Amino acid sequence: MSKILTVLPPVLTEYNEQLDKNEIRRPEHGMLDQFRSDTNSSTGILTNSEKEAFEKAPVGRTVEVPVMAYDSGNYTLTASKPTTFTPGFQERTSAKVGVTWVDHTFAIVMNKGEFVNNRINYQHHLRRELHAWDLALADAYNSMALAAVDSAKTQVLADSYGNTFASNVVNFAKAKEKIYLADLSQMVKSNRYYQPATIVGNGGVALLHDYLKVEGKYNSFNYEVNGSMFNMRRDQSIANAAAKFGTGYAMIDGNTAMLHQVGDLHRQGHVTTSGKEFGMTTLPISGAQLGVVYHSDGNIAGADNVTNKSNVPLDVRETWVFWSRTAVLTAYNSDQATNASPFIKYDVADS
Repeated sequence: MSKILTVLPPVLTEYNEQLDKNEIRRPEHGMLDQFRSDTNSSTGILTNSEKEAFEKAPVGRTVEVPVMAYDSGNYTLTASKPTTFTPGFQERTSAKVGVTWVDHTFAIVMNKGEFVNNRINYQHHLRRELHAWDLALADAYNSMALAAVDSAKTQVLADSYGNTFASNVVNFAKAKEKIYLADLSQMVKSNRYYQPATIVGNGGVALLHDYLKVEGKYNSFNYEVNGSMFNMRRDQSIANAAAKFGTGYAMIDGNTAMLHQVGDLHRQGHVTTSGKEFGMTTLPISGAQLGVVYHSDGNIAGADNVTNKSNVPLDVRETWVFWSRTAVLTAYNSDQATNASPFIKYDVADS
């Protein structure tokens, strides 16, 4: 004789979105944060009207910004008094800078019936999905920003101050870990760039930067000032080269931008005869401005649907299709091989 069939089921509490809070964790997107900050800067590389022209242009329409190249060889002074009123014509070089748009798409599909008689409700699930997709977009944007800066890193260094500059990367020895920021500051200035500047670096660089904060006036030598020469943004996705403790980029503020384009139908809030609604939304982590199409329709899920635990055969399905169209931009450089850029990549040796 057994009482197994009448044993009470487990007690299931309300879903509090706390016990599983560590399932989705945000990394530190230092490069993305720098691009977003630069984009909104009043001294950034694009004016508000230029940003608006890019972002509100019809999809597929090219927008370009005019720039002028500078070549110091075109400006050789004549060591004499003026000798003629008819000097030779000197033509200068102009160019046009556009952007390359990158598209990302994701969708969220929700069935109302799936949450009937369920401790996890509809809003819990929808919030979780949006958060996870927002993180995925932030990862993608950060990778785009890192690639753009790495491609634009300086190939010219006026003075390495005794450090090695190889393959367009400054290599600091382990012995320099307490003073390398002072060297780096002078390298920036030698290339005719000036603060404010920011370092975007991985954990090793961030550790060295934080370490300098405790090297204050009560030690035999005060290294603390070295840590204040640059703002610091940590980026966990930057990899170390072999035998390196940390890797980072010294960047002059205001030299990057990130643009988001949304199609006209989304801006207009168009609604189709079949009930599809076009709109816009902004996600908090990635900062993405997205176009979104929403549609709700009846759905026959079937009583035996394994995801429909409430056995609701007639259901309502809601679908959101999100469209991200993004571009990253760095300051124009007419000849990267001879003209120093505002980005210096560096690493610090492990031993």
